[in-house]
Amino acid sequence: MLYFIQDGTGAIVQVVATQVKNGVTTAIPANQVSQKALTTYTSSATGLTYATSRLVTVPGGTFIVKSRVQAQEFVGAPGFQSYYEGDSVVFGVLNGEPVAGVAFAEDNPFNQPGQLLP
Repeated sequence: MLYFIQDGTGAIVQVVATQVKNGVTTAIPANQVSQKALTTYTSSATGLTYATSRLVTVPGGTFIVKSRVQAQEFVGAPGFQSYYEGDSVVFGVLNGEPVAGVAFAEDNPFNQPGQLLP
């Protein structure tokens, strides 16, 4: 699992990352994990922009997390924030071996008023 937590300006202020190997979950040091948006989607309903593919770097490799469908925004009711939950595919190289899989990527824009859904 990877979490890139932003402050009110959009700066990443905390990274939480774990890996599962042989059935055991361990933490990955935050300074060994990074992500960069490669493509984006701008919602016609809210005007918010979400990353739809990202390059992720972890110890031993890099991979791309790419949304299967661009428009996967959940529009919040009045007073609540909207967010993006993307059914995604993953592909790349880890420890010299090709990897592929599926993911569920969530993006909560930092620059919107309202409260998070309960």
